[in-house]
Amino acid sequence: MIDLLKLNKVEMIQLKKDTLIEVEKYKIADYKTGTSAYEGHYQHFNTTVHKSIEIIAFKKGDFFIPTQQFAVKYLLETLEPEAPDSFLIGIFLMLYYNKKKAIRLMYLKT
Repeated sequence: MIDLLKLNKVEMIQLKKDTLIEVEKYKIADYKTGTSAYEGHYQHFNTTVHKSIEIIAFKKGDFFIPTQQFAVKYLLETLEPEAPDSFLIGIFLMLYYNKKKAIRLMYLKT
């Protein structure tokens, strides 16, 4: 995923030390899946999330992605879990079904 963001010229800052950051955190609560594949993938829709403001401990090496940047439209279309073309619902399902470690994506509180 990091390589794809870099390919699309998304500005990212790799944290140099463990850091506490207040963020808006999303937890996928529900979603619907289409009954037929489109371009080899099943479309997910009607995604609902629970949002909360939390102070999260980020580790050295984690990436911080500022939203005030040239690629903000790309970020909103691909990383917002409720967006129709979001990577996250697909990644969430893949990780859920494969029982792998989940990714963490949160937004700075504005």
